[in-house]
Amino acid sequence: MKKQIYDRKKKKRALFVRRSGLPLLYGILLLSSLYMVSCASLHYREVRELPQTESLLIRAAADEVIPGSVYDRNGICIARGDRPGHIDLEDMYAEAVSRLLGWSALKAGQNPAFVLSRTGELYGTGQDQFSLSGIFNIGEKVGGDVRLTIDAGLSADIYDLLEGYGYRDACVLVINYATGEIWAAVTANGFSDEDEERLAGEEINGSLTNNMVFNSAIMPGSSIKPFIYASALEADPSLYDYQLTCDEASHYFGAEGQILVNCSHGKLHGILKGMKEGLKVSCNAYVLHLMELVEGEVLYENMKKFGFDRVLSLPGQLTYADSSFYGRDGMEAGYTERVLAGIGAANAGVSPFSIARGYMAFFNGGISRAPVLIRSVSDYQGGVRTGTPVNEDLVMCSPETAEKILDCMHEVVQGGTGAVLKRDDGWDICAKTGTAEYQYREGTGENAVWTIAGVRQDPADFSNDKAWMVVTCVDRCQGAAREVAAPIAGDVLDLLLSGE
Repeated sequence: MKKQIYDRKKKKRALFVRRSGLPLLYGILLLSSLYMVSCASLHYREVRELPQTESLLIRAAADEVIPGSVYDRNGICIARGDRPGHIDLEDMYAEAVSRLLGWSALKAGQNPAFVLSRTGELYGTGQDQFSLSGIFNIGEKVGGDVRLTIDAGLSADIYDLLEGYGYRDACVLVINYATGEIWAAVTANGFSDEDEERLAGEEINGSLTNNMVFNSAIMPGSSIKPFIYASALEADPSLYDYQLTCDEASHYFGAEGQILVNCSHGKLHGILKGMKEGLKVSCNAYVLHLMELVEGEVLYENMKKFGFDRVLSLPGQLTYADSSFYGRDGMEAGYTERVLAGIGAANAGVSPFSIARGYMAFFNGGISRAPVLIRSVSDYQGGVRTGTPVNEDLVMCSPETAEKILDCMHEVVQGGTGAVLKRDDGWDICAKTGTAEYQYREGTGENAVWTIAGVRQDPADFSNDKAWMVVTCVDRCQGAAREVAAPIAGDVLDLLLSGE
């Protein structure tokens, strides 16, 4: 991406690996000798789960040898290993990629959602035939290089956008729904100069180093509604035309009307003639009454297909927080929790990445492509292995259901809560916004706001190069999604579709 939005800070960011010294290095050789025999045929599987002993070896070897480097999809170096025990983030992209790459192998077992913590090849320990050769090459380069699917320029521009808006608890995910490739995973408030000393020390500020795209569990608000609509359609396609008259500002649910749910800040939506109009105005009453028309177990099982209350995380690449609907109690959850889950509150929680996996199915005919972050990995001798998805593609709903949900999301942009995303250049944007109020959990006036937007294409003129989907999330903020998250998504779409 050539477009520059703001003048970027030219600051050097270094991710330090604490020097543990040779005593630790050689002290584990005896421990690892038996392990080496048993692992002599341990084969490469992209970014593998690291056995405990191998993790110790990485920590020791990384302290004394020159590690590999990390490159983006275009071959731009974003983290360089050129001195023992250090991987330095490149100036121009440091803040934009810092929370994705992480800080060092020393914390490998504590927070696995970082590239540097999951890729043994960088430290010379992830070869086809596991060996300790790297440990005997003190001061030499034994690490291989890792090439990611992300675009460094796009990531830096997105980081500048978030910085320009002034949001601190915010993130943006850009993914190609046709290929599964992750083009950007940017969390605001990246590493700064004053943080280097803390990053190199024993105490790590968890908030500072959090990867919000993958690790967070945030209430989705109304961004959960397309999944409920789809789950209902899978049970009964005729519900697409379900009509409801929303003639009250507040709605009561439960046998005794003990659960009060407000509808869109007190607005009366009137007669809603089908799902298109229900989603367009994001009517809470519509989705909750819709849920009552489907047998509870059937609805719940269909929600699981989209990853709710189901483990879909990627143990072989990056781990991430899976989506929650009713929570760990499932259908045993109380009636109040189940009602509030319908509006994305109570026990409902998602990470931007987990909710993206579900939305990808709507744009891709019901199929969620296996996500890919690592394009290739090389060893220290120059051998290259092409990265392949660890997970398989997942069928989440029928093509007919996916098409109907996109029709509904199209209306959201044409005149609903996502109207700010409407474009005049011919691109058809389908989206859903969501505002989750923390008053349902904590009684505070803060919100978590979401926008998920994608480029809908004509099947006859489909291009993988334009199969973009953007997820934006701002947590602990004031205002609604249409005012906060949707404009960010629009700016990111501008970057992607401008042709620059």
